[in-house]
Amino acid sequence: MSRLQAIDLPGGGQMQRVVLEEGAQEVCLLSLGVALQDWRIAHGGVDQPVVLGLDDPLDYLANSRYLGVIVGRVANRIGGARFTLDGQAYSLPANEGANMLHGGAGGLSQRNMAVELDTAANAARFTYRSPDGEEGFPGVADFAITVALKGGRLRYEMRATVDRPTPICLAQHAYYNLMGEGPIWDHQLYLDGGEWTPVAQDLIPTGEVAPLPAHMDYRQPTVMRARDPELKGMDGNILLRAGRDPAQPAARLTAPNGLSLALITDQPAIQTYTASALGDIHGGLDGRSYHPFGGLCLEPQHSPDSVNKSQFPSIIATPDQPYLQVLELELTAGATPA
Repeated sequence: MSRLQAIDLPGGGQMQRVVLEEGAQEVCLLSLGVALQDWRIAHGGVDQPVVLGLDDPLDYLANSRYLGVIVGRVANRIGGARFTLDGQAYSLPANEGANMLHGGAGGLSQRNMAVELDTAANAARFTYRSPDGEEGFPGVADFAITVALKGGRLRYEMRATVDRPTPICLAQHAYYNLMGEGPIWDHQLYLDGGEWTPVAQDLIPTGEVAPLPAHMDYRQPTVMRARDPELKGMDGNILLRAGRDPAQPAARLTAPNGLSLALITDQPAIQTYTASALGDIHGGLDGRSYHPFGGLCLEPQHSPDSVNKSQFPSIIATPDQPYLQVLELELTAGATPA
């Protein structure tokens, strides 16, 4: 079942809030940045939230930590906030030191999109036309993001058609915490990749590919506290195993309460972030407060700064090769992890 609610915005206009329900699950999305405001499952006698979210939809107007949104045109970081394409140099507005992060201050995460419900598919389709030159990027890009709750899976289909070659790389930026709140160290994590792209001090990849440091290696399902006893955390781009079956989970997160989240993606990498810089956020779901290391971001995407690293797979979309990403998230209740 799906339904739509209009929310008045300061200064005029409206934001739309979409609710998708199926069985024991309920998902709430906002037209602003396609924010995943809330995702719950009936479990243990309560409606258990599994993502960090803000109770008041209007708080997403100042969502500096990107809770739940779709980020782009280009997710992650572009070094020096510049790139060259077909011999032409482009300068972008920097919003993290000298670099661009998540498409800039006026990226997709801050755009209020049109919404169309598909009640038969229990889905919502969000659309936005990004004009030529928005946040410095060349070309017109028409984005269409369809989110469906069907068969126990939350499915994102992210598309972009463009009128000229331009970089496109989207990422879903949910902070997962299957306990609803508190530190994530007692979650068990699995990630199907043993290499990463090391970074310089400004978190821009050096261009090399290296084996994962021990505290980031989750090829065997491991409780995060045990893998990282010093609680260093991470904010790293993990390359998924070459030749893996894309229909199988690339990552799985399991909590002490027995809830488990499987992530199925067609992307080559997952930015994995333990929310060390989350800060103290008040006004969370049901009045919760969130703190550093209070959520885990698993962001399927291409490698950061790919537009400046010819050795990384290309993120250039063209009129003949439009952008497509499919992400499926399956939330299940099972046994407590060992």
